[in-house]
Amino acid sequence: MPDAKPGHRMAIYAAPPRVSALAQAADAWFLPDPARDHWLEEPSLYGFHGTLKAPFRLAEGQSQELLELAMSALAAELAPQEPVRLLPAILDGFVALMPDPKDMPRIAALAGHVVRALEPFRAPLTPEEIARRRRAELTQAQDALMLRWGYPYVFQEFRFHMTLSGRLPDKDARAVLELARSHFAEATSEPMPLDRLWLFVQPVPGARFQPQRYFRLSGGTQPTMYITGE
Repeated sequence: MPDAKPGHRMAIYAAPPRVSALAQAADAWFLPDPARDHWLEEPSLYGFHGTLKAPFRLAEGQSQELLELAMSALAAELAPQEPVRLLPAILDGFVALMPDPKDMPRIAALAGHVVRALEPFRAPLTPEEIARRRRAELTQAQDALMLRWGYPYVFQEFRFHMTLSGRLPDKDARAVLELARSHFAEATSEPMPLDRLWLFVQPVPGARFQPQRYFRLSGGTQPTMYITGE
């Protein structure tokens, strides 16, 4: 596996097995289509995923090889989680697959554990990255999380979702939601496993994130929910 080069970004995701009906439905959903490209462009850049640790540049002195070793050790520590049933929903103007709210705390605990454990690998945000994040009109709590952990939607702000569209006006979002319900009806009839940590890599700025490898959860530790990560 070639090591990361300057400009590469890493991301730790939850994603379905590549041979699953859900992955195949997602592949079909993100096929280029001139009628839909305007709302598929951003989510297709990041790949079909649920964020556990948001994209980051590697810190000085770190490498993709060291990150993979840490992910392997972390996966050997953490217990596989119960599969999660996902359904299309609208989240802040985006259409996404989301779990039942009762399942959110346990997924947030897993994500929070991953965020904290792999934080030494994240390079600090640049002033430009901070300014770009703040264009989303973050709350005070989200801004503090972004400055501390590199991403505003972690710990108490975390909401697991697998994005299917860019931000849309209400009417368009509702129309895309109906398309998603039809398209993913069969694929979401079975829950998605939460038994692996996927490493995705963006090879050059602006390129699509690509799945590199996954690490299967095989330990006995159940993640603990941290409110602020401290």
